[in-house]
Parts: sequence; C-alpha cells; structure tokens
Amino acid sequence: MSGVVRMKIPVVSKNTAISAVLVVVLIGFGFFAGYLAHQQRVFPLMTFVKRMLHEAGYLETARRVRDQGLGTIAPKTTNISVESGYYAFEGTIHKLPISEATSYGGIAPFDGGIIFVDGDGLAWFFNNGAFSQIGTKPVPNNKRAFLEKAETIDINEHQFAVKDVAIINRSEIFASAVDYDPEGDCVRLSVFRAPIMQHGSVPEIAGDWARVFRSSPCLVLGEYETLFPHLLMAGGRIIQKSDSKILFSVGTMLGLWEAGPDLAQDPTAHYGKIIKLDLDTLESETFSTGVRNPQGLLRTRDGRVFETEHGPQGGDELNVILEGRNYGWPAATFGTDYNELIWPLEQPADTLGAYEAPLFSWQPSIAPSQLVEVTSDDLPRWRGDLLVSTLRHESLYRVKLVGRVPILVEPIYVGMRIRDIIPYRGGFALQTDVTNELVLLKRVHD
Repeated sequence: MSGVVRMKIPVVSKNTAISAVLVVVLIGFGFFAGYLAHQQRVFPLMTFVKRMLHEAGYLETARRVRDQGLGTIAPKTTNISVESGYYAFEGTIHKLPISEATSYGGIAPFDGGIIFVDGDGLAWFFNNGAFSQIGTKPVPNNKRAFLEKAETIDINEHQFAVKDVAIINRSEIFASAVDYDPEGDCVRLSVFRAPIMQHGSVPEIAGDWARVFRSSPCLVLGEYETLFPHLLMAGGRIIQKSDSKILFSVGTMLGLWEAGPDLAQDPTAHYGKIIKLDLDTLESETFSTGVRNPQGLLRTRDGRVFETEHGPQGGDELNVILEGRNYGWPAATFGTDYNELIWPLEQPADTLGAYEAPLFSWQPSIAPSQLVEVTSDDLPRWRGDLLVSTLRHESLYRVKLVGRVPILVEPIYVGMRIRDIIPYRGGFALQTDVTNELVLLKRVHD
C-alpha cells in the first residue's frame, strides 16, 4: 500500500534474554552476599567504604556541605560563632602544625599558653597565635616499627597515636599512647613522662621521655583483627589526683564479639579500668572497673572524679567514678549490639544492682570525648556545670547537676568533631579531630 511506512520490530533472541536474566540474578546475588558478609562481620563493608571515602577526602567535604553550605568549603574559615541558651561565643581557628593524615594527641594549659602533643608524639607550645616546637624527641612508643608491621596486616595505622597529654605539678609533662612491642608483636597502652620547665617565653622539655606504665597483657595483633581495632578503644585520658598520684583511663582495646574475650571484668588485666599510679614508686592499682571506651576524665574542685565513655551503639555515659566500684561493662549497658536492637548480655533490670549506674546516658550515641568544669567568672550562670565535648555530634553538652542528679543537659552545636577541651583564658580551647584545628572560644559580652 502506497504511503504506508512499515516498521520492523526487533526480536530479542532467546540467548540474549537468558543472558540478561543471568546478569540480573548475579548482581542480586552479589548484593545479597555482600549484605550477609557485612552482617556476619566477615567483611565490614561499611567500615571499608567509610575509610576509603575518608582517605579520599570526601567525608570531610560532605560534612562541610551538610553543616555550612557549598559557599564555605573554600576558603576555610578562621572564625566561628557558637550560640547557647545563655551565652554567645566567638572563636578563632588556628591550624594545628600537623598534616590532615595525623590526628589524636591532646592539649593542656601551661603558663598562659597551650601545650599540644600531636598524634606522632611531638610537643608544641601555642601562644600569641603561633606554635613553637618544644623538644626534639617524640614520645617513644615504637611507631616506626609499628608502621613497618602495619604494611603486612589490615589495621588502621592512623589510630596508633598519642591519646592525651597532662601537665602534673607544673614540672612534668605526661602523655599516654598506644605502644608497640616488636618482640612480642603486640600492643598496649603506655604512659610516659618528661621534665618540663619554663625557658623564657617558651617552655622546654628538659629531658627524655620515660615510660612509667604499660598495660597488661600485651595484645598480640594477629589474634585480634576485628571490625573495631583495639587501637580505637585505648582510652588514655590523664588527670592529677594529688601531688603524688595520677589517674588515667585504659579502654578495653577489644571489640566484644569480634575479638575474643573482653577483659574489663578481668581483675588481672588493666583493660576496661581506671588506673591509679603513684608517681614516687611507679606502682599502679585498679581504681575502678567495668568501663568500655573512656574518652573523658575530670577531677572537679570538690574532689569528685567524672568520666565519659562511648557505649557500643548508643549508651554513651557520664559517670562519677568512685574508688573500688564496678561500672558494669560488658554486662550492663544502655546501648545495643551493632546492627541489632538488643544487647546480647542483657539481664533483667533487678539483677544490675551490683554495678554503678551512669549519671546520664545518651541514646543515640553522641561520641563524648573530654569534659571540663566551668569555673570562669565570665560565665556566672554556668559556674559549676560540666561541659562535655563530642565527636559524632560535633557539639558541646552543658550538664547541670544538683548533687548527683543531672537536671539539665543542653546541646550546643559547634559544627566540628571535638577531640579535647580545656578551660582557657575565661573561655575554652578545643582541639578538633580530622580537621586538626585549635579553636579558642570566648564569650561575647553585650
């Protein structure tokens, strides 16, 4: 028929259709197998993906876009504003003298400035907007030997680092760090000290670092490859208890189900404990038991000791630490197992009386880090309150206690992962994580 256009409709061959179906089935099977492997901890897919994104820099970019908008990615800001219910703060941001591949470490006030020991164990002094390196020797935790070992195993070497720093009696500097024993091919948490003195306008580390404590037992790397490497849960926060004694935290350094027996309730092991060390005799003893990943430690003016720690999935805690008491980990937690809605060791509520309950517990997790007591005359409505810094929630939490009862918990958004916090010149100094910055916060007066 003239004027009629005839169209030839292609016919899919039988072989092509079968191939397409097989491809779809294989893709579906691959996704299902990957999901099962992740759920059964055979291959921690989420951890792997996050690590790859972090190393490529995408996670930090995404965080800044989410929190601040595209227009603030470049250039990076040098100032910050923080609002709370009572006070407004302005802050100046100073880049720490380390690469973005390094993190951890800690800060401590000293003679009007700030001591910063970086994750690699080098010490710096910050004053008048500038950092000066003090001392030429890093904390001797055998990092070079560990990095050689790390080339042969699947472990996050970034977490092998100094965990905290403290100035004791204004004459000694203390640092805690993950420590590698090449002979035993194992890791532990160690505490080191060195003399420090004021030398003109910049302090000086006047001697070598000496190891004064090593956790026991030493954990063999090959036996504890887990989704949660023990390096991540080392604890290490240090405070002064008296002229001759310090307290410091030692985390479990284990993932409960992935790595074998948790040692927090083992009286022969240091892990999952708050440890007391006599500075004259170097004898140590367990001060309290049953903590998981203790990131914060504080002694207030009235002598009370407070601690913050990470729960498993939720159940982050604020505790008042009493000598000889047991805080329950791993038998008692308000968190749940990862990717689950229960805690495998959960017991009826009336059986938990043997353990100290937290003063407050966060659900979901905020990832608390350090905490301070507010004593500044510039903040009269906050005086005596606790200020808890956080990693995951990128915020400060102000906790007002009446006796042992928290009657107010105020989140104060900062927009940065905060690794450490100290009182500083009427305000606060924050050490950020990942972005590696020192933030000096000061109240804005009307």
